[in-house]
Amino acid sequence: LDFREFGTGVVAFYSFNEQTRDISGNGHDLTNFGVDFANDQNGIPNSAARFRSNGETPPSTDFNNSFGGNWLSFGTNNPLEGLDEWSISIWFKPENFLAPAFGNAAASRIFYQERVVSLNINGNGNFLNFAIGNGNWYKVGGNILNNGESGFSENGPWIHLVLTGKGNQIQVYSNGEKFSNTVGLGPVGQSGGIAGIGSHYDGLISQFSIHDRALSEDEVRLAYF
Repeated sequence: LDFREFGTGVVAFYSFNEQTRDISGNGHDLTNFGVDFANDQNGIPNSAARFRSNGETPPSTDFNNSFGGNWLSFGTNNPLEGLDEWSISIWFKPENFLAPAFGNAAASRIFYQERVVSLNINGNGNFLNFAIGNGNWYKVGGNILNNGESGFSENGPWIHLVLTGKGNQIQVYSNGEKFSNTVGLGPVGQSGGIAGIGSHYDGLISQFSIHDRALSEDEVRLAYF
């Protein structure tokens, strides 16, 4: 997928073809902490980022700015911060779930910044969880995929996930189809903390993008197919 097919509103786009540069031209390049590259969902070599937890587990309580394993860092320049309207589009393929544990110790952070955004696989039940915050606390969150839904499982198939936020609505799309929606949102906040992708995560990610508007259902299907 060429990010220019989305038209306006692309804030950051990562193709992960052997590099972690923001190819949108907006300068949100990622710092690489040990991530390498593998085949993507179309079998194209070196076009997906491969993350390994290396047996590390996050702390059970205070997770502030705590990252581990192989991961990618935005630093304090998270392109999602401060947006009134937004979308996140991501292809991902988990390979292993963390074992159930107390608190944050069971969470693999696919996309994370303290009190701003949290997209993680939680080993306590093996579900995909998402939350958006105002910079001081998370305003809304909940489970968006449970183990087995839309193929979400250890060593399962690639999944295309899109989250959109507009007004007080979060829409969730899985593999091109609207899956659920959550109310009670409002604008994304700013925390000044470090943001990152793939902390304590075992699996693959490709074609990760952030937008400053809510993608339409047609655009979601375009990104999937």
